[in-house]
Amino acid sequence: MTPNPMIIFNTGWMKNYKGYDDEDPLLNGGKEPQKDGHGGEVWNFKAEKGFCYGYVMTKGFSGVDLSRVSNIQKWAKEDKLKDVDIIFTATPSEGSKHIIGWYRGATLYHKHYKSRSASSGNKRDEIYYLTKTRSANAKLLEVDERIFLMPKGKDLPGQNQVFYLDTDSRKDLKRKILNYIDSHSQTGIQSSDKLLDDINDINNDKTLMKTERKSFIAARIGQGAFRKALDHRWKGKCALTGLQTRSLLRASHIKPWRDSDNKEKLDPNNGILLSANVDALFDIGLVTFLDTGELQYSRLLEKYTISQLELPNKIEKKFKKSEKAFLKHHRETIFKI
Repeated sequence: MTPNPMIIFNTGWMKNYKGYDDEDPLLNGGKEPQKDGHGGEVWNFKAEKGFCYGYVMTKGFSGVDLSRVSNIQKWAKEDKLKDVDIIFTATPSEGSKHIIGWYRGATLYHKHYKSRSASSGNKRDEIYYLTKTRSANAKLLEVDERIFLMPKGKDLPGQNQVFYLDTDSRKDLKRKILNYIDSHSQTGIQSSDKLLDDINDINNDKTLMKTERKSFIAARIGQGAFRKALDHRWKGKCALTGLQTRSLLRASHIKPWRDSDNKEKLDPNNGILLSANVDALFDIGLVTFLDTGELQYSRLLEKYTISQLELPNKIEKKFKKSEKAFLKHHRETIFKI
């Protein structure tokens, strides 16, 4: 199957991209956002009547040149190309540029900004956009899931607001991005919808007693006796990094919830206490651990990304035999070699 054309939009950094929010300001968004505190990209992941509308500022408001995205025809102003993958990147207050989300199968317009009416209460009467996709095809990563760092160097995105992947030298970057977002989709990183589905399944399971349901729900969200046991096992620290800030620690299932039977779901030996960024990598199979504790990286991760993560090489505390059985499952079925 031929992959979709792909283009990178470099925008300002936000947590939610759901509109103007004083508690979620747009950071590093270029001249316009720095001047008035907002930019069109603040709406990029707000669903409106089943669609998300994507914006990026371009030089002279010139828009996107579709001839650099696809050569299937000659393009005229306001023409549109369907089934394009739009990759959104942004830089937090400090650090490097991250992939923060994407549109799959989007419609992209040639050298033209379209506009739509803003919802009541917004600060502008109209919102401009260059691309749109069905909201089901728009994926915004949680902040602690934004682990793909864009490489730096010659013929790489740099500070370009729009970066075209139209040369042979850029094919490798496109391949790595595609592998990353495909692996993310296939593994199914935990979403709020999935979490609610699992909790509903627990509540609707007539074979469970009321007290059992409470235990399963607590384990599913990484709390209750399951979390308490992992806090004790790892002394309230991330098993790998030693981080002790409780709000940034996750009681992670080694063998995923979806693959575990009822006994395994509650078994602390099927758990490991990890910092949020390590948990995100572990959950989608971009890292795993050997029985000896050594950290293993997937080949899908860029060497540059690995160097920026600055993670220790191994877990110093020895795994128990009962934990190793679950780690074996993770290495063989979850880890993206």
